[in-house]
Amino acid sequence: MIGKSAMEPLIKALGDEKGYVRQHAAKALGKIGDTHAVEPLIKVLEGAKDRVCSSATEALGEIGDERAVEPLIKALRDGSRDVRYYATEALGKIGNKQAVETLIKALEDEDEYIGGTAKIALYKLGRRAEIQNDEKRLEASKEVQQRRKGRQSVFSEWVE
Repeated sequence: MIGKSAMEPLIKALGDEKGYVRQHAAKALGKIGDTHAVEPLIKVLEGAKDRVCSSATEALGEIGDERAVEPLIKALRDGSRDVRYYATEALGKIGNKQAVETLIKALEDEDEYIGGTAKIALYKLGRRAEIQNDEKRLEASKEVQQRRKGRQSVFSEWVE
């Protein structure tokens, strides 16, 4: 079991030249859950590659400190798929209402897992109305797609 005595070496490892060392250090800091790791993990978000950034984002969610909300919102807007996923999940775990608007936008993410995770996060934040609105929007979208398919099949039959 990793304990608080490992904090300083792990924080130092966040600056290692090898990405896999930084990645595993971030994961370990998240498991420890000490808030002293929040600022160093936020710094990792600013300049890391995807895997390291994903691990730092996930770790910030596990720690659950409010200081991570703004950097996580930024990561959700700008990050790769994995970073957006973990940022969405982390914002749900932290539960700060400052993230609501960004999470509502995440409902429309091109990746269905991120949209689903945003629904869970909004649910945790007590925003059921936004979830219901998103479900209605999806139903309307499905109806439009069905109508388009119907038109395409009619057109295909007409052309043949």
